[in-house]
Amino acid sequence: MASSTEFLRYNRFQRMINRLLDPWLPHDPYVRFRLRMWVIRLVAVSTLFLGLYYFSFRYTRSINWEAPWFALPLLAAETYSFIGTLLFVMTLWKPTFRRQPPPLPEGRTVDVFITTYNEPLDLVRLTVEAALRIRYPHRTYVLDDGDRPEFRALCATLGVGYITRGPEWEGKPRHAKAGNVNNALLRTSGEFILILDADQVPAPEILDRTLGYFRDPKVAFVQTPQYFYNVSEEDPFGSQAPLFYGPIQQGKDGWNAAFFTGTNAVLRREALLHLGIWRYVRQTERRILRAISELPVRMQMGHVRIPRRFRHYARRISRAAVEASQALREGEMTLEAILARFNEEVEDIQREIILEDLKRIAADLKAMGALEQQRAVERVEALGVEADTVEQVLGTPEEVVALLEAPLSEAKLEEEIRRQDLSAMSELQQLVGVAPEKIFQVFTEPFSLLEFLRGALGPAATSTRVVAVETTHEVGQAIEKGLWGLLYDLSEVAAPPMEALGLDETVAQALRLESGEALDIQALETVSITEDMATALQLHALGWKSVFHPEILAYGLAPEDLGSVLQQRLRWAVGTLQVFLHYNPLTLPGLTLGQRLQYFMTIYSYFSGFASVVYLLAPAIYLLFGIAPVVSFAGDFLVRIVPYLLMNQLMFMIAAWGMKPLRGEQYNLALFPLWIQAVVIAFGGRRMGFRVTPKERRQGVYLHLVVPQLAVLVLLLLSILFGLVALGLGWRTDAVGILINVFWAAYDVFMLQAIVRAAVSQPVGPRWPPARVLPPRYRAMAAAEGEAQG
Repeated sequence: MASSTEFLRYNRFQRMINRLLDPWLPHDPYVRFRLRMWVIRLVAVSTLFLGLYYFSFRYTRSINWEAPWFALPLLAAETYSFIGTLLFVMTLWKPTFRRQPPPLPEGRTVDVFITTYNEPLDLVRLTVEAALRIRYPHRTYVLDDGDRPEFRALCATLGVGYITRGPEWEGKPRHAKAGNVNNALLRTSGEFILILDADQVPAPEILDRTLGYFRDPKVAFVQTPQYFYNVSEEDPFGSQAPLFYGPIQQGKDGWNAAFFTGTNAVLRREALLHLGIWRYVRQTERRILRAISELPVRMQMGHVRIPRRFRHYARRISRAAVEASQALREGEMTLEAILARFNEEVEDIQREIILEDLKRIAADLKAMGALEQQRAVERVEALGVEADTVEQVLGTPEEVVALLEAPLSEAKLEEEIRRQDLSAMSELQQLVGVAPEKIFQVFTEPFSLLEFLRGALGPAATSTRVVAVETTHEVGQAIEKGLWGLLYDLSEVAAPPMEALGLDETVAQALRLESGEALDIQALETVSITEDMATALQLHALGWKSVFHPEILAYGLAPEDLGSVLQQRLRWAVGTLQVFLHYNPLTLPGLTLGQRLQYFMTIYSYFSGFASVVYLLAPAIYLLFGIAPVVSFAGDFLVRIVPYLLMNQLMFMIAAWGMKPLRGEQYNLALFPLWIQAVVIAFGGRRMGFRVTPKERRQGVYLHLVVPQLAVLVLLLLSILFGLVALGLGWRTDAVGILINVFWAAYDVFMLQAIVRAAVSQPVGPRWPPARVLPPRYRAMAAAEGEAQG
């Protein structure tokens, strides 16, 4: 088991400083918080100033150009770290201090979602029974992605809802936890949703302490910390992440960029469905525009001639769609107004096309009528038939022409088109044998997403935020149905105009809008295996707010073996990088500058593996081969780097005061192979399936998982020994350089040893969460085992 000595020393040091300072500090927590914030700002500005002073020297006078293969990578790694420091300073700059949550609202409806896939029944039962003890009125649901009969029976026994996937998911992407939640969203109706992982035991007051924030109608979610009750005091795997669920989340909260971490969070259904419908409209728009852009090729393959006017109409449709999408993102117009404006433009185009086609038909009919009348007269005269007989059969030539012209005059056509009245076209049907319903197909079946949304969403369609969805499949059907008519308008066969009224099968195939998904509207993002971060990013881009409430209100299980820990960290890293590839926060519309940088900071941190390799190998290279990355380690270099590093460490220590972030620091450096692997997987386009993190301890030794760290550790120890021996025997005379690099290598060894120890340790932490969150029968069991906690 990893030694806890370093943690005890760290705690003793902090307690000693606290005793010295406490009499001089104000008693009000808020005043202390503000004082600490200004101290951090002062130290942070000093750190950045000293960093700029150091790097002005590093870039201009320190590079050893005799070994650029060594000097430049180290300089790049240092620059990477300095940018990370700058982003960290920004996070710490304006943290949010939340004393007490706003007053609890009454009469709100809440659904509690407990997500599970393959977790043990007893574990889920504990969470369900704890959820039933939540004080605020709610309905609890178990979202069983494993579709297990024993879980269905458990839910029936406890009186909670049971939701699993339906047949519509067969053969479709499942999207792991995101798909599980999206499926449940369309089967429930609560205004707010508390999401809990299967192992997260909630406190009875969790809703009492979080729902008040939703008095602000723009708050999309409230996130609380994740805390693991089975982690021992020394936290050998760095599971608790106190720095993230403390100063970092508080700092992100100050920039309205608090992260949703997938569990222990309350979300507003309205915000989720707004995101889901916005994404659906955007994806539909893209499919429509893609279909229109591909139409010329498809139609040429179908031997259909494309008229020149197609490009003009396609550009107008594209421009209208882009304007509608932009207006939806800005949120200044209601959904109804946006769609009404879009449909108005589409209908104007439809009218223009129909009028133009019917004018052509009228011209052709007039020519055909005059020609037919002339031929009939000639045939009758050739037979010697009297003129009155001709008139009796066909009517006078004037009557024939009048019959053909009257119902097809331009004025009459335009008037009837504007009124969308088919009755006046009955004579056209008699003349050409084509049903007027087919001629006016575009009018009678218009592309009207607005009408669908009115029916599906009810009164919510008058707002930019959508509250409920009754059905989704009709959207694709309505769009496809209406666009068939639109596609007819944008195409014309080379035969006579009459034949242009038919639809070519190739054209129809161009507008098949099937997405291949079980649900058209998916509220939680599915592009990444870290659906939580991607969802929060999109909600922020749509203008919603987030809240981080720093109180621990649920207690879960952390992985208890190194293999499970590494699997979990790799999934987080790959998922975060996938978000970057799909939604670059630096360019995603709708985000503030602060939000962009907060998301970018998290993504940026996962490239640290490359810098860590340089930091780990650099002292060994110098100690073993005498090759230096700088001109000299003494003099100007030492005078500049020491104050910068000390001030940097002081800033970090103040920011993490009262916490134990050391293990997190050690893992951040020691997991360099995993961070590099994550970059390769994400940028290489390899798919990484979602795997539930094991909730049960696995026995074993995991040294095979830390072979790169072991190799570097041995290399560093040998280089320290060689450097000191070389200096002692007089082989080397650069004492300052050797001592600096011995210290550097020793620091690296200290950081790496944590993960090597973890590979052979069998940590044993508490088995039960605090007694206050346990149902009575579990509390008795914990007390019997001597683990009753407050």
